[in-house]
Amino acid sequence: MVNIAESVKLEGNFGVDVLHALRGIPGVTVEAMSPGIKFHYPCALIRYAGASHPVQIEVKRYVNSSAAWQAIKSSEARRGDPVLLIANRTTQEAREILRRHRIAVIDGFGNVHVELPGLLVHMEGRRSDRSHKDEQKRPVQLMGKAGIVALVLLENSTRPWHVQEIAERAFISGALVHRVLVRLEQESIVESDGVGPKRTRRVINPSALLDLWAEENVDRDVVRVRAYHLARDPQELLRSITSLLDRALILHAITGAAAASIIAQFITAVPTTEVWVTNAVPLDQVVASAGADEVDSGHNLIFSQARGDLPLKYNKHTNGFWTVNPFRLYYDLRRDPRRGREQADRIREYVIGF
Repeated sequence: MVNIAESVKLEGNFGVDVLHALRGIPGVTVEAMSPGIKFHYPCALIRYAGASHPVQIEVKRYVNSSAAWQAIKSSEARRGDPVLLIANRTTQEAREILRRHRIAVIDGFGNVHVELPGLLVHMEGRRSDRSHKDEQKRPVQLMGKAGIVALVLLENSTRPWHVQEIAERAFISGALVHRVLVRLEQESIVESDGVGPKRTRRVINPSALLDLWAEENVDRDVVRVRAYHLARDPQELLRSITSLLDRALILHAITGAAAASIIAQFITAVPTTEVWVTNAVPLDQVVASAGADEVDSGHNLIFSQARGDLPLKYNKHTNGFWTVNPFRLYYDLRRDPRRGREQADRIREYVIGF
């Protein structure tokens, strides 16, 4: 690793927008490409510690998860020098995807990750404005009912779909399904075949679809309650509350570390059992039906409800328990501030598979 403030220089023939993004980075100097240096593709030179390293340049206005996967695909196709992606704005999820695939990124909000032999530069920039005009231009986002379209496609990512088939599976309008599919086609996540009523769509990048849904999905009107149910261990707790909720005919699905321990045996630590329950039943009634007591501290249960019961969509009966679907489990684990991200990655690798 080198001292960025003293050692890093970026040479290239950049446009005004790119220069604006680059010159806002502390410790990086930007200069025009030296005369006589030519490449067959857009390129820059990163000079540090007396050495120089060419990088292929990609410039984008806005980079989300799907745009990050497009950059990865483009990089793999070229198989040349490392890629440096420069953007006005990037999402946190996009930057994480790019980092895992060793694509350098710099954006106009001061986020930087450049990893080359002998050089590691990582800086967290200021937070971007959620009302940014690029975000406003985006069509339908993968949240709410539109997010259900993504789940249908993820569950059956190898088959071709007609719009009406997805609409019937998701219980939403064909018009909304069409809008989602148009967007996903523009994002190079799905491809279409045929015309008119016979036209079908098929997922060509399920990893990008999962990342985009995980990035954009937002649960609406979530209500949670903490509770305590006497049990010797997490497994006894699961068996007991599952039996009681089933007996009370309360629709529910285990999520978080508890669900991961049911689906994947390598998950062992379950500090709290988290359960999504239908919002058709008041939470105080759910707690009572589960033989639990609402508490302010010392809880071993969390019951949650969300608008439209969307977290319960396509839940699974696994090893005698109702659990959320694997994609929802991945989403919920990522938001666990403890070891959630690590567990989510293992569920993705060993259960989801892409």
